[in-house]
Amino acid sequence: MITKSLKKGFRFFFAVVAAIAALGCEPRETDPDNIPKTLRIQAENSRPGALQTSVKVSVFCDIKWSASISEGSWARIENLVVNEGTGGTFNLTFSPNLERGPREAVIKVTAGQGETTATVTQDGVDAFFQPSTITLTGTDFSNVSFTSPQDWTAKVSSGEEWINLRTKSGKAGAAVITLAARDANINVGSRSGSVTVTFGGSVNLEIPVVQGQKDVILSEDSKAAFDWKGGQFTVLTQSNVDYKIECSGDWIEHMETKALNEAAEYFRVKPNDDVGERSAEIRFTGGGATLSVKVEQGGKDPILNVSKAGFYGILGKDYVLGEGGWNQYGSMESPGGALTIRLMNRAELSVISTEGINSSAKAGDSFNIGVTLRKEGKPVMQGDYYATVLDSDEGLLWMKVSPDVYFIVKK
Repeated sequence: MITKSLKKGFRFFFAVVAAIAALGCEPRETDPDNIPKTLRIQAENSRPGALQTSVKVSVFCDIKWSASISEGSWARIENLVVNEGTGGTFNLTFSPNLERGPREAVIKVTAGQGETTATVTQDGVDAFFQPSTITLTGTDFSNVSFTSPQDWTAKVSSGEEWINLRTKSGKAGAAVITLAARDANINVGSRSGSVTVTFGGSVNLEIPVVQGQKDVILSEDSKAAFDWKGGQFTVLTQSNVDYKIECSGDWIEHMETKALNEAAEYFRVKPNDDVGERSAEIRFTGGGATLSVKVEQGGKDPILNVSKAGFYGILGKDYVLGEGGWNQYGSMESPGGALTIRLMNRAELSVISTEGINSSAKAGDSFNIGVTLRKEGKPVMQGDYYATVLDSDEGLLWMKVSPDVYFIVKK
């Protein structure tokens, strides 16, 4: 009969033998100073993908050997198989790499005085999705492709309010996700979101989504209009880019300011001494954005070039107040067309009276004027006119009734 102590000895012996078989290619004792003739490691795939979970490793060795992981706690050795005298195999196993970048594990195999290493690098998410970050421009659609080991689903995990995800699920194999922004980004700087892809219902990988800013220069001041005298105006802008300003007409001056981040641009329009109207464009350009402001200016009314008081009519038929009264150069017709006077002797019109003129009126004011022409003390023409003041100075008041009829009054 075998005693209890003897049974314990047998169990200990067999445990030692089993441990030797698990760690070496030869279970027999060898000289620890022995140098192997063959010692080599070969990984079936030294660059597994982010979702791969195992790599088969072969060891070629002619003596006892042991394997360990010297760097990379994320990996482990499993399923050791020993082929006596020739080496063996094992599996390097690990979990999916959910990080952006790759990670490395260093396998070390020791046999006697011999030692060798091999590095297995598992790619991260950056190498799994192509591209690894989705960049959106405006509202254009963009795609990201990958090869899926399992059925998958996708959802917007950040930026739901502006990301439009068109593709939300797929089968194992080649896959493409399509998405776009719901609107252009007119904020200062880009905005970021993310899409999470779930594989097999358990593994989640995140894809960053970035939409660059839309270059904008905005203003409600898209047009400015002036009379011939010109003046100053301000264009209030909102922009997310630096911009430069160009004027297509040299009669517009940009009044630059030195204020930091100035959002009000000041301009001066010079007087227009020509009778014709003119227009120009002010362009704000910066980044990929433009802003256009149209400036229009009326021409100087021809009558404003006249500095002598009097009544002026159409096509050179002007009526000038001289020393003896109105001097007529042609025919004069009342506004209603009821009376036409043609005089051979201009001096015969010797008296004029007017009513309703406000000598303190300013440009833009309008009022009724009554005009009476007399001959030898008797009225020969009565006219009522509705006039608008064109301009005034200390001595004269320019008034316009129609494109044909003007008054210049001496204050």
